[in-house]
Amino acid sequence: MSYTLDDVLRAIRTGLSDTLYYMFKAFCIEGAVAGIGSAIIQPVGAQVPSGKRTATRIVAASNSLDKTRADYVCDGIHDEEEINRAISDLALTGGTVLLLEGTYNIGSAGTKIIEFEGVYIELPYGIYITSNVRLVGQGRSTILVLDINNFNGNDRLNALILSDNKSVEISDLVVDGSQYGYYSLPMALVFLYNASNSSILNCTIQHSFVGVYIIGSNNCTVANNTVNDCMGFYGISVYKSNNCIVSGNVCNAGSGGIILYFSDGCVVSDNECCNTASTGIELYNSSNNYIGGNVCIANDWGIYVEANSSGNVICNNVLRMNGTAGICIGSNDNLISENLVVGNSAHGIFILGGSYNTASGNVLRHMNTQMYGIDNRGGTGNLIINNDLYQAGTSADFYDEGTGTVYHNNRTTQGWIP
Repeated sequence: MSYTLDDVLRAIRTGLSDTLYYMFKAFCIEGAVAGIGSAIIQPVGAQVPSGKRTATRIVAASNSLDKTRADYVCDGIHDEEEINRAISDLALTGGTVLLLEGTYNIGSAGTKIIEFEGVYIELPYGIYITSNVRLVGQGRSTILVLDINNFNGNDRLNALILSDNKSVEISDLVVDGSQYGYYSLPMALVFLYNASNSSILNCTIQHSFVGVYIIGSNNCTVANNTVNDCMGFYGISVYKSNNCIVSGNVCNAGSGGIILYFSDGCVVSDNECCNTASTGIELYNSSNNYIGGNVCIANDWGIYVEANSSGNVICNNVLRMNGTAGICIGSNDNLISENLVVGNSAHGIFILGGSYNTASGNVLRHMNTQMYGIDNRGGTGNLIINNDLYQAGTSADFYDEGTGTVYHNNRTTQGWIP
């Protein structure tokens, strides 16, 4: 509903003095002529007409405290409709969709068919974000809940999808898939496909198969998020995506923390990956990555580098109380440096058939649980130098079944060897 200027003036005429009345009228008319006002006055909280594009749209949930600020007000059913409309009504150059505090029930808006390496994949989605768009909430008070009652027959749904888009930001939201049962978890709560220069920041992402799934994308950032209870695969999965940054995230419980899978040139730094059933941080067929400053506690494997992953730097990480190994290296030509490896059940640093790796400057302690400090099984030409292995293993500080291993200037329980 809209009102003309004359309607508004008539409505308030009796409530203003003559002086204020004419000042108000002059302001409205002159403002409209100058382009800073309008002769058509929208009620507060009314939806901006979809034909009129602006750079910022505000969406309120059905339970937001102050809906008068909003351009769109959700009703608690298929709230993706208002959010998608707000995105489509932004200026052609993009802009910001601001979600006020409250709970948004997200159902299925449609299905996106993507092609990746000759395979076509159908992805049912709730919210589709186009290029140069920021979707921003109010932190933990803005909650997107996947509503199983509004899926239109789809058994799995991705709450947020970026497909063939660039320069997108998703920030300050909670995305929750907890309405699913274990065997029908959503494939991913946040899905980036063929994206570039896009960011997922300061979000809480929980109860899914994968929390954040990045496929075929470059130069993307996943930072300062909390990812919980992703029971199907990893909390953050980076697949065939290069030069990405995964930093400052907390990945708790679930099947695994963070995986780089056929991804090169990435930075994985300052994350906490704890209490997962598998691996805190895994590299699979991924090379020339930096893995530094991370804390991996109480996983099965702390950090695992395997299958043709070379040129990686694993440094300044803390590995504690992991089951099989603090750090496992199953590939060649990697640097393992200045890590603190304490109290892991079987192996501190486990070189499992990898060759020409360097382990230097690491500190290892068994804490009455870790059987081997550094365990080199079957590799060739590995360099083990300048490590502190004092009381590193209950069975052995250093164990070597490799060929041509260079072992120099390491401190053990028996002293410096050699």
